[in-house]
Amino acid sequence: MGEMLLRRLSWLPIVLVGVSIITFSFTYLTPGDPAMNVFWARYGEDFAPTPELLAQIRADAGLDSPLPLQYLRWLGRLARGDLGGSFIDKKPIVQTLARRFPITLQIGGVSLILALLVAVPLGTWAATHPYSWVDTLSIVLSNTGVAIPQYWIGPVLILVLSVKLRLLPTAGWGTPRHLVMPALTLSLMPLAFFTRMVRSGLLEVLGQDYIRTARAKGLPPPVVLVRHAFKNALVPLASVLGLRIAGAMAGSVIVETIFAVPGMGSTMYQAVLWRDVPMIQACTLIFVGTAVTANALADVTYVLLNPAISYVREGS
Repeated sequence: MGEMLLRRLSWLPIVLVGVSIITFSFTYLTPGDPAMNVFWARYGEDFAPTPELLAQIRADAGLDSPLPLQYLRWLGRLARGDLGGSFIDKKPIVQTLARRFPITLQIGGVSLILALLVAVPLGTWAATHPYSWVDTLSIVLSNTGVAIPQYWIGPVLILVLSVKLRLLPTAGWGTPRHLVMPALTLSLMPLAFFTRMVRSGLLEVLGQDYIRTARAKGLPPPVVLVRHAFKNALVPLASVLGLRIAGAMAGSVIVETIFAVPGMGSTMYQAVLWRDVPMIQACTLIFVGTAVTANALADVTYVLLNPAISYVREGS
């Protein structure tokens, strides 16, 4: 099991280097001058920059060097654990993300827990009571959760829960009440996927011969469900869970921007607006690293649920 996890994580440095090259190249290939964005961020758009000041900004940020050299310098700092400083405020990126990454993890973790707490019992009931009203509700909820975008759900929650009912703060961060709407917004899509996976997985498992044998032996339905069916039905859910962790990280960019949450998602959004290349690079690497690690842990999880999978993969 440990070897499998190490084998999955051994690809992480290669993936991060590849992603860093692509992100670095695309950032500089987009139209516009990063030095101008730095000037506007520091001094405002009402002032006109002088050529000397722009040259000084480029020199301070290392933008006057060829792109390959800029990348190699950044890669060398990264190897020492130094993510560099932001182009905009010159603050160390490590310090900024050390404050903001836990906020994104908190929102993403709570949203996935909420999704699982609703999806697992709802999908289980729908699978054990096909064609009932609960089954119909699960199908409608799954289709709705996939179809409705997060940038629509967020403003609707603000309108209903904050403006109309005055139950929750509109935006910001600092109290548990600020967590509710971002987590709800981020949880709807994984809730839809999880419900669909639990329902379809259980429906498939409940039709297997060993389930009919267990029932023929006179085992109570809850024992058949929990001890024999549920473990195998959770294997697809474990694989999807790793992908949804990556999806929660990506969705945080939209959700944190809507609710003005000072997390890593909103930081990434602002960095893209101002073409803050070091911040974009750092946020991208952390997002990708989290996604790769989550998928590696998902692989280990569904091997634990069904050890036969490991033998199949070793032999393939």
